[in-house]
Amino acid sequence: MDSEFDPKEALAMAAQTRARLAARAGTPAWYAPGYGLGCGATVASLALPDSWIPAGMVLALIWTVGLYLLWQRISGLSVSGYRAGSTRRVTAWLLVAYMLAFAVAAGLRSGPAPVWGPILCGVALGLFAAWASAAWDRAWRRDMVREL
Repeated sequence: MDSEFDPKEALAMAAQTRARLAARAGTPAWYAPGYGLGCGATVASLALPDSWIPAGMVLALIWTVGLYLLWQRISGLSVSGYRAGSTRRVTAWLLVAYMLAFAVAAGLRSGPAPVWGPILCGVALGLFAAWASAAWDRAWRRDMVREL
């Protein structure tokens, strides 16, 4: 090797590579609404008759996992939602919202609003999950381009 190793040049190259990866790694515009729909449908499934609830939840989960697998195939990437970094906070808030929506929907189902309660909780969670999906994506991409 005739050239000298330049650490500044290597760091600049690494930063450029991370920026290119972050630009490529974004989810398509349809992903966040589709993810929200799947999450909301899981909770809204509580509005179904008792014997149909498991099927509704399974179909909603298949939809959500299918979207992720489609994005994974298109992008060639695979990322854990529980990874370390600023995305973990978004994931935690989504899990709290999921549990809260499910608990409220279950309470309304057995009480004053057996059909509309779970549907409204599902819609609220779906909107929040769509926002959280987009926020998670932005946080992940920001983490990628941070200084080494």
